[in-house]
Amino acid sequence: GIASMGGAKLEVAYADSQSDATVGVTETEKLINVEKVDMLLGSFNSAVTLPCSAVAEKNQLPWIVNSATSDAITEQGNKYTFRAYYVNSTGTDQEVQMVRDLGEAQGDPIKTVSIFYEDTEGGQTWAAGIRDACAKYGIEVVFDEGYPAGSTDFTTPVMKIKNAAADAVLDFSYTSEAILFAQAMVDMEVNPKLLIGWGGHTSPEFTTNDFAEGWISMQSWCDDLNDPDSLKFVESHKAVYGE
Repeated sequence: GIASMGGAKLEVAYADSQSDATVGVTETEKLINVEKVDMLLGSFNSAVTLPCSAVAEKNQLPWIVNSATSDAITEQGNKYTFRAYYVNSTGTDQEVQMVRDLGEAQGDPIKTVSIFYEDTEGGQTWAAGIRDACAKYGIEVVFDEGYPAGSTDFTTPVMKIKNAAADAVLDFSYTSEAILFAQAMVDMEVNPKLLIGWGGHTSPEFTTNDFAEGWISMQSWCDDLNDPDSLKFVESHKAVYGE
């Protein structure tokens, strides 16, 4: 429970935005007006979180961002929007650093990248961050293209990516599109040195498939999780890096 409120217990009310901003706003209003919630937590994607957090702001209820990465969400001047997650501007810089460092560690520097992303708030701000970071770290972007949310055929962009022949492919896709894109990459035999995913690439629906082999993804993580595997990782990391 919440210590400062005499051990008050939290009751959870769930709603599904279906990754649709209009549905998300409707569900947010229902949580506030019907369920009478005291705070809200979510949403997965930035395009939904932006308008939904505005509804919470209007009703003077805290909105805790626990996944969406667009910087704009917490740059609107809202008093009731808080973030417990990284943002695209810092995450993308770290992502490109990782690409650079992995190449250098293998003695095979990454000189060119292709970037591919869902053309919505999250993907657009991710792409902007990747471009800035690539310029900062001296990596050339040789393919740069967005796609409409809900796309089901990636044949044409994957052919373009193959022709661009970049050392690394960086993708921002939510789960369903990430699956289709990764499968298309396998089917069309696109084999860059690195495959880096952002968004849906850490979901079990993606990782349990053969086409997930070789993909690297970033995710937020807490080093104080009381989990045996997590604690083992913390110990081994500290042994090597001292932190």
